[in-house]
Amino acid sequence: MLVKKRKSTMEIDGLIALQKRLGKEDENRLRLDERLYNLQAGFAGETQYDKYLTEFKPAFPHAILHDVTLCENEVYFQMDSVLITPAFIVISEVKNIAEKIIVKSKPLQFIKEYANGKRVPLKNPIAELERKIFHLENWLKRQRIDIPIKGLVAFAYNNELIIEEPPSIDIMFTYEVAAHLRKLPVTQEILKKPEIHSLAKKIINNHKEFIPFPMIKRYNIPPRNIKTGIFCPVCSNLHMRWEQKVELPTLWLYGKKRA
Repeated sequence: MLVKKRKSTMEIDGLIALQKRLGKEDENRLRLDERLYNLQAGFAGETQYDKYLTEFKPAFPHAILHDVTLCENEVYFQMDSVLITPAFIVISEVKNIAEKIIVKSKPLQFIKEYANGKRVPLKNPIAELERKIFHLENWLKRQRIDIPIKGLVAFAYNNELIIEEPPSIDIMFTYEVAAHLRKLPVTQEILKKPEIHSLAKKIINNHKEFIPFPMIKRYNIPPRNIKTGIFCPVCSNLHMRWEQKVELPTLWLYGKKRA
């Protein structure tokens, strides 16, 4: 059962609005364009994950929550997707990377390889997941809930994925997730159906929406660089001018003159 849908973030909406008020030659535009591109690409990968997850329809009670941020001991941690079952919880970390991915072992390292052979190390998504699992375990303890937490990394692109040795956390493509979850054995009932729904509701009530405003402060943009004014709802041009209010004839308002 889907109890929390994914929606576009305030930061994406804020960046789109901010770009409209910056000049085309503004020195900040390049980094804002890059940031917006990465956020929109990530969001596209996550929505693709959501689409494939609709195929997960088990017989046992469950709850699915997308894009959840909780706070534990003054530490905020965001989870791309959370699945609550009677026997365990699964946190999914979704990555939208078009290039070849190489997962090396000893030490565990994720590497992105471009078509020209150039290699760039990536932030380790398994380390990110382990951090989130740790904080969620502590958050659940305060709710007096003791249940195993699993993690998985899902890549949105069906690109080449080379894994030297299987790590402790499962790695797959988004289209494989539903089938993978169906295979996970639910051998015990730690949480009953009402408890699953109660936990999902508690997570939603404790969800901390990320608020990036004011955008100019977050991205260190001088206020003088911002174009002020009101956008025209018809032509989208800036600098609408206020004109003196004019009373429209009754005929214009109602189609015929009232008595």
